[in-house]
Parts: sequence; C-alpha cells; structure tokens
Amino acid sequence: MTSHWLKQSTLAMADKVAARVQKECEKLKAAGLRLPIAALEARDARRLGAVLRGPEGSPFEGHDFELELHFGDEYPFRPPAVRFTSPRRIFHPNICRGTGGICLDIFNDATLWSPAIGLEKLLMSVASLLSEPREEHGLNEEAVAMLRSDPAAFADAAKTAAALPRGSQPQVEARAECRAAEGNPIQPVQQKELKDGSSLCGLVVLVLALAIGYAVRSS
Repeated sequence: MTSHWLKQSTLAMADKVAARVQKECEKLKAAGLRLPIAALEARDARRLGAVLRGPEGSPFEGHDFELELHFGDEYPFRPPAVRFTSPRRIFHPNICRGTGGICLDIFNDATLWSPAIGLEKLLMSVASLLSEPREEHGLNEEAVAMLRSDPAAFADAAKTAAALPRGSQPQVEARAECRAAEGNPIQPVQQKELKDGSSLCGLVVLVLALAIGYAVRSS
C-alpha cells in the first residue's frame, strides 16, 4: 500500500514538472525569442534543447551554441542540469571542454537560485557568462590561466574553437579536462543526472563554510 502511494506520488510530481517545463517553453516561444536565445525546443517531457547566439563583442560572436537542459524532480525549487552539447567549441574558463558542464553561481549555490528566475533568465545568465568569464575559478585550467595572463591570446583561442563545426567532440577525458586548477577555491564535481560537471561550486563552498565554523568554535 505504502509503495503504491509513493509510486503514485512520484508520478504526480513528474507530471507537474513536465507540465511546468512545457508551459514555460511555450510561453517563452509565444512571446517571441530574443537574442541571444536563437532557438528553443522540447526534446521530451523533461528535456529542452536551446541555441544561444554568441554575444556581440565576445570571442563567441557570430556563432551558435547548442544547450541541453534536463529538469529534475525538484524543479523549479532546484535548477535544471544544463550543458553545452558541443563542448570542444567552447574554450571558456567556466565551461568544461570534456562534457559541456557550466560553472555558474545560480546552478551551484542554492541560496542564489529561485523559482522566479525562470527559463528566459536562466538562458540569459548562461549567455552573459560567455561575455563575462570568471577567472577566479573554473572548469578549464588552460582557459583560466590564459585569461589571467594574456586576455588577447585567450580571445584568439576562444574564436578558433568557436569556429569548429557543430558536433565536434572533445579529445580528452572529461575527468581530466574538468579538474580545477591547483589552488582554486572551488573544485569541480560531476553532476549526477547528466554527469556533466555543472554542479561543482556549491560542494566546496559548503566544505569551506564547515571548516571556518570549526575553526571559530575551536578558537
């Protein structure tokens, strides 16, 4: 009896998530997509595909990049798992070239995510990250180091990668490529649903907070 009730509750929750995702997608398309959101489509009840246009003035300008969004049971109270589907075309400090996982505050810090953010703001936030990469930490050691030491060289490398054909696959293992640089305050971990490395930052922030709390209590 209990197992049947749990099964029914799980199915009901799944239906609610699917209905919300469909509603948000249809609402955004009905209002008219605005760049940098170039396309949006439902792939199944829990997955959406999106295309972002590279922001003007960034190394990614003039190129389109596909995203996959997977919505878990806790959406909208937790963000979807989001990744770029052709990660080798994205040479960026905060994007894993092995899996397409994204290091973005709203994905990794539960205090910064809100159900009110919605689909459009989420996609706009990812596009903004392309224009304004974070160099304090990241998922691509080489890009982080290059952006810090030689921004012009970073821009050239990003332009070269962006010009690769869609569907280009990484030539390195995701685990090695997404290893955070030594000394970074935030280390990458793989996201369980898509295994894309996108939910990394919150874990080490939590560890640091616990360590600080312990130090305070011990003093």
